[in-house]
Amino acid sequence: MLWRVLRNHQIDGHGFRRQTPIGPYFADFVCLARKIVVEADGRTHESADAKIKDAERDPWFRRAGFRVLRFPDELVIGGLSIVIERIRAALRET
Repeated sequence: MLWRVLRNHQIDGHGFRRQTPIGPYFADFVCLARKIVVEADGRTHESADAKIKDAERDPWFRRAGFRVLRFPDELVIGGLSIVIERIRAALRET
């Protein structure tokens, strides 16, 4: 659902890639030009192990110069317009 909006430069002309390797990690979606990582967190991110991995991953991305935006799947599904507006705002800030 989110990919349909992010692909083909549909958000203010910014290009995003899907499942992109960055260092030792994969980003769900990334705008390399603006260094923004967008993560859609489903149930797999709710386990204790996943939370530890995310707590290691996000700082790694930030040290590499990326801004990380995380959205729960429920928001992506039920409030996609909110997610898109937050991504737009982040793109304007960079």
